[in-house]
Amino acid sequence: MRVFARIALAICLAAPTAGFAQDNPFAANPAGNPFATAMVDRYAGIFESDAVRLTLEKSGGGFVGELYYAQTGQTYPATAQIKDGALNGSFNAGGKSFPFTFALGDDGKSGQFDTEGYSGRLTRTFEPSSLVKKAAPLNRIDALYQEALEALESSAPIQKSVAQASVIAHLAQGGRIDQAKALLDAIPRSDTFRDMAIAMFGESQAINGDLEGARATANGMADQTWRTHIAESIAGYQAENGDAAGALVTANAIGTQTDKVSALIVVANALSKTGDKATALTTLTNATAVTEAIENKDQRNDAYGMLVGSYANMGDYETATDMAKDLKKGKMKSISAYVKIALAQAKAGDAEDADKSIDRAIGSSNYMKPMSSRPAAYAQIIRGYAALRDQKGIDKLFKWTQKLKGNPLYVRVEMVRTQIAFGYYAPARANLSIIGDPDLVGSLTAELAQHQAQNGDLEGGLTMARSIAQPHHRAFAIAAVATEMAKAE
Repeated sequence: MRVFARIALAICLAAPTAGFAQDNPFAANPAGNPFATAMVDRYAGIFESDAVRLTLEKSGGGFVGELYYAQTGQTYPATAQIKDGALNGSFNAGGKSFPFTFALGDDGKSGQFDTEGYSGRLTRTFEPSSLVKKAAPLNRIDALYQEALEALESSAPIQKSVAQASVIAHLAQGGRIDQAKALLDAIPRSDTFRDMAIAMFGESQAINGDLEGARATANGMADQTWRTHIAESIAGYQAENGDAAGALVTANAIGTQTDKVSALIVVANALSKTGDKATALTTLTNATAVTEAIENKDQRNDAYGMLVGSYANMGDYETATDMAKDLKKGKMKSISAYVKIALAQAKAGDAEDADKSIDRAIGSSNYMKPMSSRPAAYAQIIRGYAALRDQKGIDKLFKWTQKLKGNPLYVRVEMVRTQIAFGYYAPARANLSIIGDPDLVGSLTAELAQHQAQNGDLEGGLTMARSIAQPHHRAFAIAAVATEMAKAE
């Protein structure tokens, strides 16, 4: 079965074509004709069918680029020149050169591609922004997105692959769908994080209210996990916008029971935000019934772990605590469940009960074997103390971690993340200096910048974003701030 090819756009700017004087105003034109520039511009970009993808970048008076053939899964270097209004080129394979022709139609959107063994129509899917003439100056939001894209381009390949999914999502959420789609289309099919980028694009479509587009994106993905992520976003949008019935239909249509529980929780949380707490709790009750029917014990406990947080966030601490008690002591699911309850209680201002929930989490961690595994639990528990601003509790966990020869780095990271989540920006910034790991500092600073922007401090968030040394983290943070600015318009 043939598939769409994905390759990166080749960037190669060569010297002026031999034979033209440096001061000749027509030096960049194939035939010295001022009208030839428009002809050259028509062929710059990416053109594809379901079997072939041709990428062309202007170079001197001609083009350089790549040709991908889905049947072989290979990419071949290519060069081309315009002759008689069409493109005449060649690509190299196995040390040999093979000719091809490509002739665009009058609209410049599609054309006929021919080479030995293959003929077909190619459609333009990307046009370089450099071809847009006399463009108006970018407004501030678009300028920030451009700044994020430039930072992304300067990132190392693996870091770029990870970060670009988030940048694509922010472009889409900020209403820059064409830019997001162009960046998405440029990701090679071989990129490990391509499916994640597509899923995040689909989720962004749902967040923006383009439910049909989101469904189309989901239906085009083979992986059930990523399709579920998009379906959850669709259900969440429906619930937040008054279509509770539609949200429940979307959630209940998800195949696996664990994923269905997750989607129902998303719906319940969204309904709770709208003030429809009664329907939200009914939805959680339905999710609980689905959970009880899950035969696999580990999967069932995973679902209970998710439910605990939702019941706690809605103020039903009794049900949440009863579920947490049913989880086996000494397991991370049990410890995490009590921490979720503590965080909800702390957020509600119930410090006394939050402290009791933290004690239950510590009690569960005492059953962990071997003891050397306990620092991982302390990294979770410290979130509760950080939410309560309990420095004594924080210091206690640090001492326990060091005594057990655990890595205090993970404990510190979770502490900073909780401080960011609760809006304790000053202590979070202060504690960044003791993290030590530069990449983790960059990641946490990006989280801080986004959270500040989400809470209305756009300029503070932008300042934090621009202070990040690593370009991939900086790209994410600047794009996140730009998205919040776009939402505020």
